[in-house]
Amino acid sequence: MAQHTDAPPDTTKRYTPVACDLHDRYECAILLRQTLNARWQDGGDWHEGVIHPVAVETVAGEEFLTFAVQGLTHRVRLDRIHLR
Repeated sequence: MAQHTDAPPDTTKRYTPVACDLHDRYECAILLRQTLNARWQDGGDWHEGVIHPVAVETVAGEEFLTFAVQGLTHRVRLDRIHLR
């Protein structure tokens, strides 16, 4: 069973909305079950690899991507993810 890691929100930096075309890219990857090459910040550390997007959600005005990497599920704010 996959583990789930939730990084605490970073209250030191305000959320910066991502461009609509990037948001659409995440949605398409979810619908088509595509993987994406990405670099993301989770819990203060930067990671990179192939992600399997699962869902995009909005919580309190901030958008998050839930994705799987090597059996682990992550939920990261969209402005903390950079596609390669």
